[in-house]
Amino acid sequence: MARNGFTAILCRMCGICGILKPDQAPVEAALLKRLTTALAHRGPDGEGFFLEDPGLGFGFRRLAIIDLQTGQQPILNEDRQVVTVFNGEIYNYQALREELSQAGHIFTTQTDTEVLVHGYEAWGLGLVERLRGMYAFALWNRAQRRLSLVRDRTGQKPLYYARWGPDFVFASEIKALLQHPAAVRQMDESALHQYLLLGYVLPPLTLFHGIYKLGPGQLLTLEAGQEPQLSTYWQPTFARQDRYSFAENAQRLEGLLTQVVQDHLMSDVPLGTFLSGGLDSTLVTALAGRLTGQSVRSFTVGFDFEKNSPGDQKFNVDIHYARVAAQALAAHHREIVLPHGDYLAAILPQIVYALDEPIANPAIIQTVFVAALARASGVPVLLSGDGADETFAGYPFFQQDARVEHYRKLIPSGLNRGVLHALAGGKSNLVRATHKLAEKAALLRPIDRFLGWDALLPPSALVAVLGATHLPESLQQTLSAMNSTLESLDTPHMGDRLGYAKLRYWLAEDSNLRYDKLAMAMSIEGRAPFQDHELIDLALAMPLAHKLPRGGKAVLKQAARYHVPSAILKRKKWGFTPPASDWLRTVFLPQVNQLLTPERFNALGLQGALAHQQTRDHLERRVYGLQRVWSWFVLQMWHAIFIEQSYPVESAGSPEALVTMVTAPHPDA
Repeated sequence: MARNGFTAILCRMCGICGILKPDQAPVEAALLKRLTTALAHRGPDGEGFFLEDPGLGFGFRRLAIIDLQTGQQPILNEDRQVVTVFNGEIYNYQALREELSQAGHIFTTQTDTEVLVHGYEAWGLGLVERLRGMYAFALWNRAQRRLSLVRDRTGQKPLYYARWGPDFVFASEIKALLQHPAAVRQMDESALHQYLLLGYVLPPLTLFHGIYKLGPGQLLTLEAGQEPQLSTYWQPTFARQDRYSFAENAQRLEGLLTQVVQDHLMSDVPLGTFLSGGLDSTLVTALAGRLTGQSVRSFTVGFDFEKNSPGDQKFNVDIHYARVAAQALAAHHREIVLPHGDYLAAILPQIVYALDEPIANPAIIQTVFVAALARASGVPVLLSGDGADETFAGYPFFQQDARVEHYRKLIPSGLNRGVLHALAGGKSNLVRATHKLAEKAALLRPIDRFLGWDALLPPSALVAVLGATHLPESLQQTLSAMNSTLESLDTPHMGDRLGYAKLRYWLAEDSNLRYDKLAMAMSIEGRAPFQDHELIDLALAMPLAHKLPRGGKAVLKQAARYHVPSAILKRKKWGFTPPASDWLRTVFLPQVNQLLTPERFNALGLQGALAHQQTRDHLERRVYGLQRVWSWFVLQMWHAIFIEQSYPVESAGSPEALVTMVTAPHPDA
């Protein structure tokens, strides 16, 4: 049985790895080859190695997107004193290249990667301040024997590291680190508690004990005889520019976004868009079509329900609006409709394997299939609208929290507890709504408010599942640090703090990791124009009053009014949600029964009887609990695959085969 998951599917994306030995003992070429081979699914267009220095080895797998002929890595500068391996895209590389060339640097390729070695010569690690793009890379200063690791500002590209014995090892994916003979497969308890609360794990932790990840906008340097130095070179700021009117901000936004999308169209291979039918992806599609003068290749995913049935009306909202958008924009549109079938149970272990860590988001399913559709259609690069909701107040909780803040101004905090008590047990809609406002208004710390809107489990429910009297100390420390960060932001508005948390935590460690791992699993490079850091800076400089009206994203809707159909501008925000509860009760039920047992919950340190009962309550429709049950399901599957190494992971063939599997008639559908 294959242990490499998507071996045949997951190909053609860049991956990097390396080993640094402090004693300068030679790096075994065979070991470096094993690490690099574990990343082969990210790039079969070529592999490269650097083993010229004692105690240092770099490995690389390549997907050719830019400079198809001469972009091989590792890349060195003119005097061969600086070496790099790089994963991602630098959208302003041509401007950097021109500046460096004028300063006398000699380029030997057309690839964006080469600006790193020459930029390091010119500016040192100040180079990272000049980059616009998505990236994870390593730089080796041969003279100083200094290793530097960098992750992009919003965490679109992952980078992991570990100390196995004396060796410092890094890679684009955890599965490469696990190839080291000293690797230990053990779950990290502190990370587990984060996952159970949030549905993802925050840097520097991963769910693997001893394996760490760089955070967004972070830089790590390592020299012999010294401890690694971790620093943050960028974080979002609220530099208010209230002198601009709403109309002026919309105009500024339209101009900058147009330029950013233009930059993201840089490629030597076909591009398309992941079109959900929402404002953000539709606007990206519209601008891409206008800038290229061509019909954009767009892709979306839906679910096989009878037309106008409750399931169709609940889960196919996106595919309906994607059709509306595609028709209005004259896009060359393709969609994949997922039938109800056992193939889902076959593909889920491969998805969990591809992720390296569980992510408690059922959207992992449709992410894989829409990416497979694009790859099977000959489109290896997809632009998405990811990142706009966080910076333009697009999530419903922004509107809800604005009402909470209004409530707090009307009801002093001292009276709020009395209101809560008086409303307890009320059954009218007005009483229930007021009670919810009062509950949220009682959460005064920014982190508590964020958890109130966005936690996977309420902290009190997590305490119960852990069989404790309070949250674990390590989790309390993490939440305290998060709260200190949120309180330190230069803004008086709770909504700004919530948006920052969603951008810095959820977007980086749920959405971006999910999209990177699963899009790349299907041979797709995903790009997100709304995560351009200058666009984020512009968005955060705008007052909330320019975002909250019109159901949120008001200023973005104003900027989009001449590009996007009115039906898209007027539609309500709708989550990217599959019929996961139905799946848990049917096609996934044998796996659920196998993995979510009291004994397996106990083995993770949870209250097995309670967790099992809550699982049954959801499955049998007594109490709604999709988020917790789904998170436990993928957690237990991950544990069986990676820690116990007891769960089968089969290869599913090519993206074309996966699309055929879905579109062929299903007797069990």
